[in-house]
Amino acid sequence: MGFSVKQVPNILSGSRIALALSLLLFAPFSVEFMAIYIISGLTDLLDGLLAKKLNCQSAIGANLDGAADLLLAGVVLWMLLPVMVLPDWATTVVLSILGIRIVSAVVAYGRFKQFVMLHTLANKVTAVIAFLFPILYIIMPTDILLAAACFVAFIAFSEDLLINATAQNADRDIKGLLFRKGGNDQI
Repeated sequence: MGFSVKQVPNILSGSRIALALSLLLFAPFSVEFMAIYIISGLTDLLDGLLAKKLNCQSAIGANLDGAADLLLAGVVLWMLLPVMVLPDWATTVVLSILGIRIVSAVVAYGRFKQFVMLHTLANKVTAVIAFLFPILYIIMPTDILLAAACFVAFIAFSEDLLINATAQNADRDIKGLLFRKGGNDQI
């Protein structure tokens, strides 16, 4: 079986897994770390866009993308949290918000028997803010940056939980609660 251009989105998602793991080799906030981090973010942006453009979206690709995103986030948190100076309230608030995300994932799996990462507008905004956080951390006051990021993540993950708890069917591409059409309860 030969190479197909339709494999590129999954290759990009897979490369994000390798890139995320390679971050473990470099000092947090070093030039190498930040370059790999930015390239990882570009693969996240491109994989979904290309999958849509090439009309090759799949459940496997969506799950690979979600797994790559989670691994990247986990590695970045593992590497950066010990060296970041954060306000006293940060740990409790961030863990509470992540708890909402975890409960949402458990609810979705329990209801739909599959791992569901919703692509709502609020989740996309949260992802952009989360991605930019290490970059902005260097140039912005941490309290303001973290408060804004936590506020947006709380709204997004709460919406995610509400959708997963109330929808009748799994649809990763729902734009959000406000975008439901009439009585359509798909997520």
